[in-house]
Amino acid sequence: MIPLSYSRIQSFLECPFKFYKKYILKESEPYSTPLAFGSTVHTGIEKVLRGKVDATEEAIEAFMTTSVQKQPYFLNKEHIFEGTQQILAALENALVDDSTLWGGEILSERRFSFNQDWEPCTWRADDIYFRGIIDVYRAVGDTLYLVDWKTSRAVSNNKDQARIYAMIGFLVEDGVTNVQTVFDYIRLGYQDEEIFEPSIKAEMTDWVDSISRQVENTTIWESTPNDFCGYCGFKADCPAFKETVLDIQNEIVTEETIATMSDLDLYKFNTMAKAVAEAADEEIKLRLTKGDIDLGNGKIYTYRKQTRTDVKKEAVTLLLDAGVSAEIIAPYARLSSARAKKILASLPEKDRQDLTDSLLTRRSYNVRTKISKK
Repeated sequence: MIPLSYSRIQSFLECPFKFYKKYILKESEPYSTPLAFGSTVHTGIEKVLRGKVDATEEAIEAFMTTSVQKQPYFLNKEHIFEGTQQILAALENALVDDSTLWGGEILSERRFSFNQDWEPCTWRADDIYFRGIIDVYRAVGDTLYLVDWKTSRAVSNNKDQARIYAMIGFLVEDGVTNVQTVFDYIRLGYQDEEIFEPSIKAEMTDWVDSISRQVENTTIWESTPNDFCGYCGFKADCPAFKETVLDIQNEIVTEETIATMSDLDLYKFNTMAKAVAEAADEEIKLRLTKGDIDLGNGKIYTYRKQTRTDVKKEAVTLLLDAGVSAEIIAPYARLSSARAKKILASLPEKDRQDLTDSLLTRRSYNVRTKISKK
């Protein structure tokens, strides 16, 4: 029997082929920047809640710096500041902001595992049937609060995950009458909350059982194009991905034939075509790190440096200290360099000169461009 979890169920429902590669053949999915960043932020929050990292900006920034240095192929210096701010934002959640309760009433990264009779068992038990990890677990009176940190850039549909969390809560806590799930989108400053009653336990154990039977009875693991194909580490082996590449190469699909596709075929092709384009873009980036790309038409594809002016993170404080009123700054909480320069221009000459270097910074970066051969 194949043990399940929420992420495994999600993978099976989204694309049986990916589930087969990852959980049946046990092939490792290639790492990516989003995965590396999300994992690092989760680890940082866990370490703070367990007292292994001090809950100060300096200590958290030091943790992020070390983590980024260990993953140079996936993370860069910009992730240090971004990750630090996300960890600090997570600690402002009202369910975890009392540090005196960390490790006691507030538990971090709590693991749960069950056998097929839905009885608790050890994490690596031979009869393991379902397991899960919950980022924050806190029981207050007759209510159990379960928090999951989200580092994504958009709010997603987490209804099944919330129901599974509630199921776990009622399976392990006999005395609670309500389970409240909280999905904290720390990048967005948004929390998706839902309250469940005990009836969810039977409903969701039956649902997981039905998914388990589907998995066990599946013999053909079809690839199913969906919105996450571009992020899939197995797309190079995916039949739908390869078919899309061949259709484009052989001009079976063209601008003219697209208009004749059914809604479903158009959606599938569009999804896979995006994944193909992303794979091609990554390959171009890789080749450009080794040298220029000769386009064979008198032009080459190469890197050139550009610089841009950014406003430093303490810009608002600097402007306030310089006497700029909060009313002027308020509409521009995220100052562009152009807006900052306009505000600076309104200041006396001396203040303007003193502030310019500390307020604005120039950053170099590479862009790809086509240039004519000489």
